[in-house]
Amino acid sequence: MGHLAPILDLLLIDDDDLLIADANSVSHTSIRIVVARDVASARRLATDRQFDAIALNVGLAGGFDLIETLVGDSLGAPVIAIAAHGLSGRTLENTLTIAELRGAALALPKPIDAIELVASAVAQVARSAKAAAGLSVLKRELEAMLGAAA
Repeated sequence: MGHLAPILDLLLIDDDDLLIADANSVSHTSIRIVVARDVASARRLATDRQFDAIALNVGLAGGFDLIETLVGDSLGAPVIAIAAHGLSGRTLENTLTIAELRGAALALPKPIDAIELVASAVAQVARSAKAAAGLSVLKRELEAMLGAAA
């Protein structure tokens, strides 16, 4: 804990008040979570700054299309698709598979808590070439936080 700059800068694109409140309660000096409640806000944020990972609720209007844009524009930041239910008559599993086909590095069902989402983002970033050495420490701390919650 004690890092001066965040090791993980995560963009969370979701309008789920419970997940946003949970994300805002994550207090770790190595984690910064920025929230966008809609696709338009997310596009502006993703244009203005670089994120290490992006979590996107594909159930938002334009969510599927945003995956492809983010994957193309985010300079390698992994996109994690999340969804609470299937879309357009599809099952949840089918919806998440489509998200991965559109370019999401990972697709996760909701409900999900912020620590699980951050841990998944850390795992995805650690797989990328730009992974920082400090991620191993952060992973252990997140595991401890998940263990404490159980």
